[in-house]
Amino acid sequence: MTTTQPRVAILGAGLIGLYVGGTLSLNGVPVVFIGRERMLNSIKEAGGIKVEGKQFECDYRLSSEDYSDLDVDVILVALKTGFIEDLTVTFRTDIPIVSLCNGLDAVDLLRKKFPLNNVHAGMVGFNVIQAQPFDLLKTTSGDVYMEKTDLTENITKILRNAGIGASARTDMLEIMWAKLLINSNNAVNALAGIPLATQLKQQKFRLIWAGAMREGLKIVNQKGIVPAKLTPISPYWLPFFLELPDFVFNRLAKSMVSVDIRAGSSMQEDITAHRTTEIRYLNGYLTKQSDDTPVNQTLVKLVTAAEQEQKGSPKLTADEIISKINEGTGWKPTSSMHTSCSVM
Repeated sequence: MTTTQPRVAILGAGLIGLYVGGTLSLNGVPVVFIGRERMLNSIKEAGGIKVEGKQFECDYRLSSEDYSDLDVDVILVALKTGFIEDLTVTFRTDIPIVSLCNGLDAVDLLRKKFPLNNVHAGMVGFNVIQAQPFDLLKTTSGDVYMEKTDLTENITKILRNAGIGASARTDMLEIMWAKLLINSNNAVNALAGIPLATQLKQQKFRLIWAGAMREGLKIVNQKGIVPAKLTPISPYWLPFFLELPDFVFNRLAKSMVSVDIRAGSSMQEDITAHRTTEIRYLNGYLTKQSDDTPVNQTLVKLVTAAEQEQKGSPKLTADEIISKINEGTGWKPTSSMHTSCSVM
């Protein structure tokens, strides 16, 4: 195995996979992208693909092909978690696999699918959008994390040299739980159907997210897990921060996080495109861990209903979502939470 120029395959070459793989390719790493015909056709129609305005050679292959003889040093999996069980591709069993999928189920699902390969955890903490023509743009702050091995240390070093925060870590379970807590907002954003930056400026939407996070924090406390700090604020303090009045939150948030006005959650993109979302691997995962999850249970029901209706985002207001949660469970934000003053 080479230590200076790893040969990489990206399985699940959607926006995240293309962004990470494209960044590696622009920095001299041989990359093979494995994905769906729909994405390949989009790239062809656009006349190529770019990352942050820089075009790269995209060796894009279809997931229906045979990869039993593929000669790479590592496979980075950036699929939607729900697609893992339907995979039919096979790889050499000596190639390590790193999951960049959402949710805590992904690594176990990959280990079941590829029982003879070494499967490692990983996580991408930022959003990517497709600008026109086919230009991939990072729209939120966040880093890439991979379970620490000699190979992933090399890959994350290449990403850091390219300007992307990345590190090889030994605390991936804590990191993945922290990401799951943050991702509990994906459902809120999908139901609202508005840009993430717009949603975060409104306290009542943040109260719903805070409620979903608090339920997750109860679960990690019961498990004895301390979620990693992925933002300037500890996961335990983040709900309190979200509950601040608008004029306080909006001023403080500007110096802590970066969110492009075009950014939306991947779940909102899936709902808009009438695709199956990852709700059962995010908020749904929390509801499987505890029955005391009224906020997450309602979010799962609402997103699942929107999936089935295939009409895009229902574009619910925060009050409408809170009312839905209250109807089924009696949950509501406390009166002190509701004290709001909006200054823009």
